[in-house]
Amino acid sequence: MSKVRAYGIAILLTHGLILLLHDIAHRDLQIFLPPLKYVYAYAVIVFAPLLATILLWTRWQRAGAWVFLLSMMGSLLFGAYHHFVLISDDHVCYAPEGMWLWGFKATAVLLAVVEGAGCWFGVWALGRAREAEAFR
Repeated sequence: MSKVRAYGIAILLTHGLILLLHDIAHRDLQIFLPPLKYVYAYAVIVFAPLLATILLWTRWQRAGAWVFLLSMMGSLLFGAYHHFVLISDDHVCYAPEGMWLWGFKATAVLLAVVEGAGCWFGVWALGRAREAEAFR
């Protein structure tokens, strides 16, 4: 298995696990998003990285790297804005009290870290795809 595929899967699975825990925290604390933000969250944060990772296993590796980069960048910007900038229940300092408050805060930070790593991976994978194309 190539490094690109292995790292892509590792980031996808780590991101997915943290997302699952973050979703549990959201539900426990009753922090809900407006419908259009749910559409964005599922399309960009959940499904796009999965599509990107699938593309990494095809002849469209470069497209997969682009989708990975753009989805992680979109996820990072969305999460950073909602968890650390916008004052709302979704902000780590203003979230309601509850059993999962610590989990909500921890997963918000971990998502930012993993999504930052996902952005780095996307750039790196694009470079690897460019190198591979140069030798064809």
